[in-house]
Order: sequence, then structure tokens, then C-alpha cells
Amino acid sequence: MSEPKYNKKNYIINKESVLYVFFNFLKKPDYNIEINKSKFAKKLWDVFRLWALAAFVAVVVGLIFSKLVSSLGLDTDDNAVLDLFREAPIYLFVLSAFLWAPIFEETAFRLGLKFSPFRLGFACSFLFIVFLDVLFVFNIDLSKYFNWFLGDASRVMVILFYLILLIVPGIILGFLFKFLNKEKINKFYQKKFFFLYYFSSIFFGIVHLFNYNNFKEAWYLMIFLATPQIIIGLILGFVRMRYGINWSMILHFIHNSLLSAPLIIFSFLSEETTRIMVTEGDIQAEKIVENDILLIALSSMIFLFVAILAFIAIFSLLNEFRKKIR
Repeated sequence: MSEPKYNKKNYIINKESVLYVFFNFLKKPDYNIEINKSKFAKKLWDVFRLWALAAFVAVVVGLIFSKLVSSLGLDTDDNAVLDLFREAPIYLFVLSAFLWAPIFEETAFRLGLKFSPFRLGFACSFLFIVFLDVLFVFNIDLSKYFNWFLGDASRVMVILFYLILLIVPGIILGFLFKFLNKEKINKFYQKKFFFLYYFSSIFFGIVHLFNYNNFKEAWYLMIFLATPQIIIGLILGFVRMRYGINWSMILHFIHNSLLSAPLIIFSFLSEETTRIMVTEGDIQAEKIVENDILLIALSSMIFLFVAILAFIAIFSLLNEFRKKIR
């Protein structure tokens, strides 16, 4: 049996370090990048390593810009995520952060990066909802257009209407896009993919600025806070193209769950422990009830394990990259 013919592109995809391939992708985003066909465990490790590095860079950059913005008099804690945590039931917060956000945002911002009629249709449908959310932030009252349909509908009816507003237009647009010339569309994607990739990442970051309740007061300063989300968006876009949309959703889930976990654990602490932590800023064991001590100890061990694993992941990623460029 003859040896498979050498192919430089396949060699780069299969043999280079993950970080090396990613940096090459940043320099020249490739619409036709080969999908990674490794086993599940290898894909999960690659995705986790990319998340660990991106999260470290994003947190460092975010803290720097957050301090800068705070020093200029803006409250970065005044945002929709914390509002949801304070006001909504904990299960709703978990579903929103862990499940809904990864599915919704990956569909809106990255599903359409690979063309098919229905991918593009659902991406447009979900992006339209993003546009509506932005209009609501700017106090453009669209409720009068929906009141005739919803009336005094229950929350369940509102959710159903919201889902219909997402799914039905996506299906209709998908069928309509089937009439497009696929060859011309694919050529457009290949020619303009650099713009599409970077636009989706930058737009992803900017849209997250609308989570801040004081965004309209000083948007030119708040723009700094979009940088961490743009960094995460670049990683998510690469993962979507290299591993598939399901893996970008998994990465998004990992990111949201690990960042939201402290808030969730905080919600299970007793009111007395919460008061001590908020007012005194220090946890003194003699003042905390036994159940809270166990919860704090267990969560600390889990966070320590994740931190060590993330450190190993970053070291592995950088060491692999160092060997390549050496």
C-alpha cells in the first residue's frame, strides 16, 4: 500500500501546536480550515487549554481596564448579570448563564461563520434579537408593538413568544436562503472571511457592554471593558471553525460556569456569613456557622483544583508552542 501523499496544509493542521495553529489563524483566518478529527478527550483538552490561556489574559486585561474605568467614577458592578443574580431565582440565573447564553450567543455570533442556508438563517434570526435587546437598552419602547399580541400574558407565554420569534424566522430564512447561489456565497465567504471572523468577535465584545447599566453615560470609557470579551470571542471563533459549533458552545459553557460559580456558591451561604463577608471583608471561622465553613472549604478545594489544572493547561500550551518555534 502506497504512502499518503505529503500535504503541507494537512501537516500544519495535524502536527503543529494548538497555539501555533491559532496564531496562524489570527494572522490569516482560513474559511477552509480542516475540522479537527481527534478523539473527544483530545478535543476537550485542546479547548480547555485555549480557554485557560484566554481566560488568564482576559482577566488580567479586564482587571486593568476595570480599575481604569472605576478610577474615572463609573461603577463596573452595576450590570445586568449581577442584577439577574440579585433579583432572579438561582435556578434562572444558572440556566441563563450556563445553558441559554452559550447556545444563544454561539448561534447568533458564530453559527453563520460556516455557510449553509439554515445556519445563516438562524444566525440572522438570533442576531435580530440581539439588535432588539440593544434597542431596549437605549430606551426605544418596542413594547407597544407586542402588547396587542401578548396582552397580560404569563411569563410562560412571553418565553414561548420569544422562542417563536427566534425559531420561526430562522426556519423561514433558511428555506429562502436555499435559493441563493451556493457557489457565489462560498466564494464570498472565502474572500471576506477575515472581515467576518473579526467582525463577529468585535461585535460580540461590544454587545456585552450593554450589560452595564451605566453604559450610556460614558460609552467611550466603557469600550475598554469590551477587550476581554473580544479576546474570548477570537478564541470562540477559532474553536467554532477548527472543532465545530458544538465545541464553541462547550467552551462558552466552561467560561460562563467557572466565572459564575463564585456567585452561585455565595448564594448558598447563610445571611450572617454573607453579612460578615460584605461588611467586614474577612472570613473569621469563629463567626461562621458549620455548614458555611464546609461549603467554603469544599468550594476552595474545587477552585484550587481548577486553578492548578488551568496552570498546567497554560504551561502545556506554551511549552508545545515553544518547541515548535525553537
